[in-house]
Amino acid sequence: KNFLGFLKVRYSRNAIFQPQGSPLSPLLSNVMLTELDWEIESRGLSHVRYADDCNIYVKSEKAAQRVLNSITQYVEGELKLRVNRDKSGTFRPKDSTFLGYTFSKADSKRIVVAKKSVRRLWTKLHKIFNSARGTSLKKTIERLTPVLRGWRNYYRLDTRKQFWNEMDERIRHHLRELIWIAWKRPKTRAQNLIKLGLDLETA
Repeated sequence: KNFLGFLKVRYSRNAIFQPQGSPLSPLLSNVMLTELDWEIESRGLSHVRYADDCNIYVKSEKAAQRVLNSITQYVEGELKLRVNRDKSGTFRPKDSTFLGYTFSKADSKRIVVAKKSVRRLWTKLHKIFNSARGTSLKKTIERLTPVLRGWRNYYRLDTRKQFWNEMDERIRHHLRELIWIAWKRPKTRAQNLIKLGLDLETA
């Protein structure tokens, strides 16, 4: 039974080996790749693996290429698993994505939410916002809450205060837009703004 995956190696002070993309279950991946973990550990390399997604960290591009070649030979020679060389390569940690995270360009020791993960979230949120017109704000918030709570909990390792503040502002902007659309008429909007504390001229 061959394991279908591919390798990537990232470098800088760190580099990463990454077999992933398998159609097999995470459980089978763990069974098949336990020996790979042992091999990496025996070589004294720093690594992390989740199912078929595994990263090895080294200090230079030269070391990354060497690890890529030797681990590829081990996977295919000893474990009898196939590696997709078309999707293999070496690159820096800041250009990587691992379980939805990446490394900060300003500080390579700091992990942050990957841009792809943010884009996927907003694709999902925009669908909720676009379908919310004509419904109550309360129902929209009820739909948003589990999505945002789960997303925030998963990406809690990203501790950038500005990033989360900007996310919050953007979400609130969309909610205010829904309220503004619901008010429809200029007169209704002015009346509601006055109720919220604005003076007549400003409203």
